[in-house]
Amino acid sequence: MPLVNRLPGTSDKNSAEIEYLRSIEEPVQGLLASYDYSSIQTPVIEYTDLFLRKSGGELASRLYSFQDPGGKYVSLRPEFTSSCIRYFIENQQDLEVPLRIQYAGPVFRYNPGTGYTESYQIGAELIGIDSPDSDAEILSLALEGASYFNGGDIECKVGHIGILGQILSSIGISQRGQNFLIGNLHHLTGSAEGEDTLLDQARSVGLIAQEGKMDDSINPIKDMEKSKALSLLSDLFKDSLTDPLGNRSSEDILDRFLSNYSRTDEYDSFVAGIAILNDILKSNGEYKGTIERLKELMVINDIDSSLLNPITEIIEHLQRRTPEAKVTLDLGLVRGIAYYTGMVFEIYDQSESNSSEAICGGGRYDGLVKALGANNDVPALGFAYSLAGINR
Repeated sequence: MPLVNRLPGTSDKNSAEIEYLRSIEEPVQGLLASYDYSSIQTPVIEYTDLFLRKSGGELASRLYSFQDPGGKYVSLRPEFTSSCIRYFIENQQDLEVPLRIQYAGPVFRYNPGTGYTESYQIGAELIGIDSPDSDAEILSLALEGASYFNGGDIECKVGHIGILGQILSSIGISQRGQNFLIGNLHHLTGSAEGEDTLLDQARSVGLIAQEGKMDDSINPIKDMEKSKALSLLSDLFKDSLTDPLGNRSSEDILDRFLSNYSRTDEYDSFVAGIAILNDILKSNGEYKGTIERLKELMVINDIDSSLLNPITEIIEHLQRRTPEAKVTLDLGLVRGIAYYTGMVFEIYDQSESNSSEAICGGGRYDGLVKALGANNDVPALGFAYSLAGINR
């Protein structure tokens, strides 16, 4: 009979590899325990919707999902954060806030090129507190724990999605437009081609109109109350408010038009947003010099430089906690726009031959608790180390 091989992307670990894993896991967990992060274990398998709500569909193609014998859609966990938040919501009445928890175990993602992929994560979540010092606590712990990886030759990049959103909002770009631009920063490589690609995609999804194509006769509705805007549109289009299939009333047609129109960003503002993001992407490096360059950029573009205060406060608190910490400020670092709302960071092991892949990542995700079913938003943040390949 033919041999039944292991699944692609999985691995068998020998005793030496297991010992190496323990040599990292045990001191990192001990460090977290010393800061009152209690251990929990969550199921390897969860309802698929738990992970889709967190990622906004971003992980959909990478979930290792299937229907169980009862017909329910379930998935092997691709990460721990959603399970930790579910645990918090289900046990909230018995837990004290702020809640500090830690975890360790395998996670699974499907890669179209290689199939099933297994890795190992160690991480922590801090739930119920929103302050620069709580961000600094998570960042400081992640940095300290990273010192156990191959001697601690590490690099840390820190960004802040909330600041990017506020900068774009200040020049008149809607929330939908902000999400689009921040989620597509990878197209902005400093070339005109990248900018054109982004503009073409924005047009194709209805975010912006063609340059010079905005109808001035319709423009006044933008700042009107909805009822007055609908009344104006009814007069303007009274002779064409008919659905040829008879499926929608005139009120439905007008409401849809108003909704589509009101979420269309001004072309000039969108172009200005792309230009500012391009300049921000060029301004990254050692914290002190970079924050000064960013402040100058804000002044040049007539944007309130106090929008940068959240990241400066976090770094100040980090320096008080960990004076020796060295970070690269990179506001172009966004990780997952679908759920991160504030500070984000990644840590790289510079001693590895392939140091382009982060060994640790995390950030603040204040909207996730409510998105997963709680009645109210609860601030939360965390990080995880990924031991995708155990190298000795």
